[in-house]
Parts: sequence; structure tokens; C-alpha cells
Amino acid sequence: PHKLEPVTQVAASSPEAEKVRVAQRALKELLASEDAFQFEVLVQGSASRLPVAVSFVTFQKLEKASGDGMMEAAIEYAETYRDAKDLAKLAVLAKGSDDVAKSYYKRALPEIRAASKLLDDVVGLLPP
Repeated sequence: PHKLEPVTQVAASSPEAEKVRVAQRALKELLASEDAFQFEVLVQGSASRLPVAVSFVTFQKLEKASGDGMMEAAIEYAETYRDAKDLAKLAVLAKGSDDVAKSYYKRALPEIRAASKLLDDVVGLLPP
């Protein structure tokens, strides 16, 4: 007879859970090379290395199989990451004015770090 996998195991290996883990890795890689990201934003005028945000639909699909508080952590991540992306885009748009661009970049970086930490929290609430 075939043994059925528990629902949590299916959720853990789902495409939705993988999207969250991929975003988590991408943010960690970005933060591991902050100098390269700073050069991209302030010199090259691009924020293309910022990974795509995980959508609410993805989190909603994971909600039932995840730990308590996952949606709250997901909402905090989404809001923080949206702020980070907005600030990085403003830094790019202000490229001609070094002080303004640097100011936006300096405000974006802690938001990116916070979003990464919040995404770590979400991943910790996903089934093993």
C-alpha cells in the first residue's frame, strides 16, 4: 500500500513554499554583496538586483499548512519590502544628485535587511 504524505509535507515542497525560499536566498545574496548593490544603484542607476517580492496569493496558499503568525509575518515582510524597493527606486531616480541618491540608498538598506529578516521569520513558520 502507498503511504500518503502528510499535508504539511506537500505544502513544504510546494511551488509556493519554493517561491518564498528562493526570495529568501536572493535577499541574502543581495545583502552579502552590499557593495555591488550600492554600485549598481548609485553609479549604474539600476536596482535590477532586487528580487521580485513574494505575492500575497503565494502566502495565502501556504497559510493553512503553516504555523501561527505566518500571515502576520508575511504582511510585515510585504510592507517592509515594498518600502525598501520604493526607496531603492528613488535612489536610482535621484542619480544626478549624489546626496539625495545616497540618502535614499541609506534609507533603503535597513529596510532590505528588515525585509530579509521578516522573510526568514516566514520561512521558519513554513512546514519542515
